[in-house]
Amino acid sequence: FARSPDGSKLAIAAAGASVVLRDLAGTELARMTGHTGPIEAVAFSPDGRIVASGSADRSIRLWDASDGHSIARLEGHGDSVVALAFRANNEAWTLFSGSSDGSVRAWDSTGKETMKLGAQLEPLTTIVVGANRRWLTTAARDGTVHFWSLPEAQLRASLRIVAGRDASYVFTPSGAIQIFGEATDLPVCRVGPTIVPFALCEERFTTSDLLSHVLE
Repeated sequence: FARSPDGSKLAIAAAGASVVLRDLAGTELARMTGHTGPIEAVAFSPDGRIVASGSADRSIRLWDASDGHSIARLEGHGDSVVALAFRANNEAWTLFSGSSDGSVRAWDSTGKETMKLGAQLEPLTTIVVGANRRWLTTAARDGTVHFWSLPEAQLRASLRIVAGRDASYVFTPSGAIQIFGEATDLPVCRVGPTIVPFALCEERFTTSDLLSHVLE
């Protein structure tokens, strides 16, 4: 699910290849249908006016967050769209989409594809745009993490997280990595050989720590 920037709405992937928009009381505000496969990712635009959804049908759809009507269908990926992240750009925005085909694509606010980032070796699992809007971080199923500078989307650094193929991980605003699936089954952070409880991640690890573990 995704929460709107003002915190008043939730976009939730639902059964039947639909996205449901609800308020915080649980009231259904809109139901967005049109995908032909399960919903794998949802995201709100920075201004909260657009909901983007990625699906196993290999497409992305843009919806009006006020009433749920369809705005656009974006196509180009060769496999399921599993990750979405918006980047604010003055009054416009860029949407980054990641797929199980290993690629990342960028779309402008008109729905036009503007770039395709180099393919990963493994299917993507996560895309995060940094809070300062200067970095795009992509993570693949094999634990490879790439750091791209924005807005030009140049690959600047890569690292490998040794966490096991079944581990999942997310990035905090500071750049710390939260990993689930370690032997303890408790959330931890790992940068290089160092592992700490997730509660200590923010004070121990930052983006600069990650970039210091670049793989040649």
